Amino acid sequence: MIKAVYVEDEPRNIVLLRTFIDTHCSEDVQLTGSATSLEKGYELIVSERPQLVYLDIELNQGNAFELLERLRDTTGIWFEVIFITAFNEYAVKAFRENAIDYILKPISITELKQATAKAVEKISAVKTSRNIAEVLDQLKQQPPQFKISIPIAEGMQFVKADD
Repeated sequence: MIKAVYVEDEPRNIVLLRTFIDTHCSEDVQLTGSATSLEKGYELIVSERPQLVYLDIELNQGNAFELLERLRDTTGIWFEVIFITAFNEYAVKAFRENAIDYILKPISITELKQATAKAVEKISAVKTSRNIAEVLDQLKQQPPQFKISIPIAEGMQFVKADD
């Protein structure tokens, strides 16, 4: 399950997205929090450490790009972003920020499902890559002990190859 948050300055849009996610994307994503301003969005993202952020562009006290810049400068960006906005003129800038998708309001359920599925796929791929890298690092630090199976009357006995 992917942990997600929504930063949006319109409370009714937060309720709407939560309903859409609970109804149409609940097997993939759990919306664990929301914020209605740039400052509260920053605090929420830092405290919740979500894997996915649904993000409106125009926020109280600033915009989403200022929020992303602040996060990049202070904590780094470890999450994927899906922009949900009424403004189509920010699309190019959003994709330069490596957005997974850019959904125009009113939210289309089909677009939300597709964008969320894309995010889940990317997050899962990154997680798998990290797991493989961790295993390889552990193997480099501690070489595996190879064992040889030797048949015995009671079944098999495994003996270290070095022995």
